[in-house]
Amino acid sequence: MRIRRSGAEHLERLRSAVEPEVPFLFVPYLFGRSHGARAVRQVADALGGFSATADPASGRYLLRVSSAGPSDIVANANSANPDYVSISSLAVSVSLGQVTSGVDFVLSQGGMLSGWVTRDGINGLPGITVIATDANGNAQDQEVSDANGNFRTVDLATGAYTLRIPLDVTEVSNPTTIAADAALGQTVFAGTFTITGALATVTGSVTVGGQPIKTGVLVVATTSSLSGGPPDLSSATLTGGAFYATSSVEDGTYALSVRQSTAAPYNIYGYYTTIDAAGNVTVTQRSLSGISILQGQSLSGKNLAW
Repeated sequence: MRIRRSGAEHLERLRSAVEPEVPFLFVPYLFGRSHGARAVRQVADALGGFSATADPASGRYLLRVSSAGPSDIVANANSANPDYVSISSLAVSVSLGQVTSGVDFVLSQGGMLSGWVTRDGINGLPGITVIATDANGNAQDQEVSDANGNFRTVDLATGAYTLRIPLDVTEVSNPTTIAADAALGQTVFAGTFTITGALATVTGSVTVGGQPIKTGVLVVATTSSLSGGPPDLSSATLTGGAFYATSSVEDGTYALSVRQSTAAPYNIYGYYTTIDAAGNVTVTQRSLSGISILQGQSLSGKNLAW
């Protein structure tokens, strides 16, 4: 049933007239302008199984849900109105024939912060996490840079924020933090992070006779040369050049994270283990050589075939 937009008095009469077994969610909202009403309806339509009406004059809306149980309610979802933040109330309990009220939203005015992450001031660095913390040090948003190194926060309440990138032990960020102010209805460019020592990714497939290997293949990347089986764990391997390893997954693909290496390119080795009917174990190797990669880069098509 689609409930038309109406005034608060009509909503009260409608609620009292509906059969008790029909679940309703009756939630006051505290943004009383037409764009707020549109945001409520957009959220309800997107969720499916909900119908919504809103009364901007009284600051109330009514959501009819199709089944009982916990429901997540979002005010101003996806920043439908960019002047306000988005707020969620999760797992609101809805019982058959009952009206759930008292789930209020106070939407503060907000704006977005954007920025760029690069490895060298020229090339964007994707897949880097950026955290926005408020003046009290509380994290208010966490985003990941896109394929071009750009990032943008959700709508944040207006005020001062600090942006930072969580680093591992080999990564360095310049600057370490960026201070920026979220302004009403605006997307403010906060600045640029330059990261050195970030990871890159090598992906590929593992096949035998042209078919994906489903049982798993050990994949190792190193700038050293290997022969025979996989490298043993010893003082030599612990103190020597780095080894990066992963296992392929059931669909016959792998993704291996490595550090940048250009002067000394990587060799990639695959170790495929088979067991015959007599229980004999055989490990066979395939390899690729001369693989150079930059931080943040993703190299695909590095396939190993038996």
